[in-house]
Amino acid sequence: MRRAGAVLAALLALVATSSSHLKAQAALRVLGPVDTSILGVHKFPLGIIDETGTSLAPCIDAFGAVPVCLLGSDLPNPGPASVPDNIPGEFFYSVADSDMRNVQDPNGGTPSVAAAFRFGVEASVDPITGAQAFFSRVRTRIKGGLVIGQFYRITHPYGVLEGQAVNVAGRGDLNVTEDLGCPPAAPLPCDYNAILTTRTFPFLVWDGVGIPTPPGLIGMVAVPHTVTGSPFGTNFVRVERLSGPGGSPVATIANSARFLVAGKLIDFTPPTAAITAPVAGDVLGSVTVNATGADEPKGSGLASLKIMLDDVTTLASGATSPASAAWDTTTVPNGPHTLKAIATDVAGNVGTSAVVTVNVNNPVLVTVPNVVGQLQAAAAAAITAAHLVPAINTANDAVVPAGVVISQAPAGGASAVTGSTVTLLISLGPAVAPVGPSAVFITTDSATQGTWQGVYGADGYSLANGPASLPAYAAVTLSGQAPFTWVAATADVRALQRPGLTDRFAATWFSVTTFNIDVNLTDGLTHQVATYGLDWDSTRRAQRIDVLDATSGAVLDTRTLTAFNAGKYLVWNLRGHVTLRVTRTAGDTSAISGLFFGAAGAVPPPPVAATAAFVRIDSATQGTWKGVYGADGFTMANGPASLPAFAAVTFSGQTPFTWVASTADVRALQRPAAADRFAATWFADAAFNIDVNLTDGLAHQVEVYGVDWDGFARSERIDVLDATSGAVLDTRTLTGFHGGQYAVWTLSGHVTLRVTRTGGNNAVISGVLFR
Repeated sequence: MRRAGAVLAALLALVATSSSHLKAQAALRVLGPVDTSILGVHKFPLGIIDETGTSLAPCIDAFGAVPVCLLGSDLPNPGPASVPDNIPGEFFYSVADSDMRNVQDPNGGTPSVAAAFRFGVEASVDPITGAQAFFSRVRTRIKGGLVIGQFYRITHPYGVLEGQAVNVAGRGDLNVTEDLGCPPAAPLPCDYNAILTTRTFPFLVWDGVGIPTPPGLIGMVAVPHTVTGSPFGTNFVRVERLSGPGGSPVATIANSARFLVAGKLIDFTPPTAAITAPVAGDVLGSVTVNATGADEPKGSGLASLKIMLDDVTTLASGATSPASAAWDTTTVPNGPHTLKAIATDVAGNVGTSAVVTVNVNNPVLVTVPNVVGQLQAAAAAAITAAHLVPAINTANDAVVPAGVVISQAPAGGASAVTGSTVTLLISLGPAVAPVGPSAVFITTDSATQGTWQGVYGADGYSLANGPASLPAYAAVTLSGQAPFTWVAATADVRALQRPGLTDRFAATWFSVTTFNIDVNLTDGLTHQVATYGLDWDSTRRAQRIDVLDATSGAVLDTRTLTAFNAGKYLVWNLRGHVTLRVTRTAGDTSAISGLFFGAAGAVPPPPVAATAAFVRIDSATQGTWKGVYGADGFTMANGPASLPAFAAVTFSGQTPFTWVASTADVRALQRPAAADRFAATWFADAAFNIDVNLTDGLAHQVEVYGVDWDGFARSERIDVLDATSGAVLDTRTLTGFHGGQYAVWTLSGHVTLRVTRTGGNNAVISGVLFR
């Protein structure tokens, strides 16, 4: 490859791009990797990327169906041209030759011999020394055609050249070639990066007007075509005569915007790839894995996109982006696993995404033990040993003895998630035959008159032509009667008080013969029931009230009511389902003004013996009690309380303390009506008592929650005592309860839970809950 000799500097003035522009553009130019596959000197870059993203390879193809490259020397061996082993002595990455071959100034120029205007990036290998050259070329060569001594300006895509035509063999010539970058005499290896700050960037490429650019190329060496790429927008070569040195143009000698362009595109930039879902963290079950891949805008295009699990399992593979896969995480062990996307472009470059590490955390299944037929304590222990949580329901059973498991759900042998609940149905033994209805007369009350509040009706009432508020245990139905109001408002003390108000009213249910009041007491207990009769507008009425067994019709009691112009109450202790039949015996009608439940002589239920049946110690639920415990009510240290109607709870000897007022720690108890948790306790250095009085005569599940929150190696004993006799009904210990433990019993009657420190700083309990 011939290079221009010394040029008379005094005759030339080069006007080029500013250095700041070059620096700004050069910062975007990139050399591809230098091939190091052999030990020789043929180690040129595999490609160059200009600031527009156009990436060019060494152009070393001699021939083909269509000529691609112009070679200046032969190949070292007869095999196909290849980088780096079989490189011609001269080759290029990009070349653009103006199609303007002759220039002649009509104002006296001698006939032109030849003209050449070449721009590009070229390389050479000295066949003797092996020296390498890698340079940016700007060549302006006009042989003849110019007027000797005249000054000319040549505007081209990469700048402006001004010079004086010199006498060469009697003709006017202007011949300047700039080869910038790594010169032939440079030491090996060549400093290829020097080319990145030279002028022939961006590359000149076909502008897409008219003939389409051939695939994989930037133009065709044999076809003149308009181009784009000049950093100044001067995508042409123009020769002008000047008025003198640095003068103004006086004539355009030649002009062309077409070039013979050659260059082979190469893609050596890997595509990008990314896992877009899931993010790092816990996963379980079926998980959708999404990935994207993309090649650079001027790359060869995306060829494939794969999603890999743990580098060995292909979850998805396709030729387009995005890619998606449904990953069944149950097919791999619990624990960390990696997800990666791999994108490949048409050129074979491979891009790999950042690794996303997920933790597979599928529920661990265990086999539910079969505990049907076992005693409650043994069954609960077996369920707990299987890392499951027993829950207790009870029912009467004529065959299965009391305290024995009747059934369980899930059934024995089934699979269940560790920590899930197994519900045990415990026999209460044969059902006790229902107690028949009864009626025990207590008194006739003529003193109270209509001033019933505070005397009768503490549980509930129903007033003729007035308000009603019946207790939950009573259902009342009247038949055969009609309502009537004598006076809607009065101060007469015979008239019944309106509940919660200061005035009274006189009204009645009546019948000219008989009417019935059906009273069904559904809780099996005995309750005081009173009727109020008032002969408001006469002194003649008389009536009989029969208390009947509502089922058999048997008469349980009979009372008469006479001379009740001032008002009289008949009071009974009733149980079960009865009918009060009111029959007129004298006067115009029978009349009853009200029915009252409870208070003033109500018969309390017989005391229930204190009992305690231990159910389990639960370490799995921790502070997540909602849906597991406390369905009937609860009380929490330094927190909310909502006790059931059947329970009275009193503490003694304790002090409340809050460790953390709000936290997400699962050991802390959930707030009943909020999403957060809190950690608090009742504590004592020695012991404290929790008095629990279950007043409805029934057995209830009761849980206490202890947590050694601050890790002081606490241990404690909980004794369940008969609150009356002090007898110990059950004893349990809590140890190692930094994670939180529930002690669960089925209790009845009046008991005391005595909490005693046996280790650590103090005894602690955070909550009492009722199922």
